[in-house]
Amino acid sequence: MKDADKKFTVSYTNLECKSCKKSLTRKFESGDIVFEENGTCDECDGNLLIVKIFGEVIGQ
Repeated sequence: MKDADKKFTVSYTNLECKSCKKSLTRKFESGDIVFEENGTCDECDGNLLIVKIFGEVIGQ
């Protein structure tokens, strides 16, 4: 089996609170769009903004 066949990409979404600036990362969900408000902050109940969507290559 080739090395490329053993690798795969996991997509993540990075969110930031517009009020307290807390940052969190979660697995990408279908429908995520950069600069879209998505949920509320656990710390201050502010709005969470999607600031980045990225992928991480997993495998040998």
